[in-house]
Amino acid sequence: TKTKTNMPTSTNSQLKKLKELMTCSVPTQFYPNQTSAAKEILDNFASDTRYVMLSAQMQSGKTGCAFYVMFDMLISGKIDKVFIMSGSSETSLREQWREKYPIHLVNFCQERGIKNKKLLVEIGKKIETGIVWRQDLLKKSDLFTDKYLIIWDESHFAVTENQTLHKFYETLGLLPCIQGDTSYLKTQNAYILSITATRCAEHSRFAGANDGVEVDDWKMVVMNPGEKYRGVQEI
Repeated sequence: TKTKTNMPTSTNSQLKKLKELMTCSVPTQFYPNQTSAAKEILDNFASDTRYVMLSAQMQSGKTGCAFYVMFDMLISGKIDKVFIMSGSSETSLREQWREKYPIHLVNFCQERGIKNKKLLVEIGKKIETGIVWRQDLLKKSDLFTDKYLIIWDESHFAVTENQTLHKFYETLGLLPCIQGDTSYLKTQNAYILSITATRCAEHSRFAGANDGVEVDDWKMVVMNPGEKYRGVQEI
């Protein structure tokens, strides 16, 4: 007899919210700048690029862009699992992902005429399982098997040697991938989308600032702010 695993209360509440949203028409969640950048990312993944950096300004819609990419890849069967992770220890950032995915997922499917409620719930459960923050990364490393997408949020956090993310990527065999060699991702049929408004060491590595060698295995997608975007200086 299989033992039923009880999901956290927050998980159950978001899945309940997902089911409730399926019964009504929800407003558009994706803006043109988000869909344009997301499609460029998907095109890169389709051409066998395994590592894409999403560069965008703060509060300009990076999360929505990432949702678009993960929903498309899960529904099309390109991946079986998605992991939303960060080296940041801020749980409020983690909860933002959890709170926002139901309405984004429902809207994404409604705009494409996808009415399979069972599919939406399955995707919701995969997202819930895949939200893994700094303090839990090493505990859940066994979940990262194959055919997955990593959404690496705030990718400038905790990446120096012997910090959590460095140890995590080393445990998974992904350390060469974040240093420029994505061949292991290809063997795992896996992908990484890194997201930050603060490109530091990662951008320097991509441009060859450290050793004069540019990284050919990575691609960068720049998402321009939407028409109504107000920058931090304007707030």
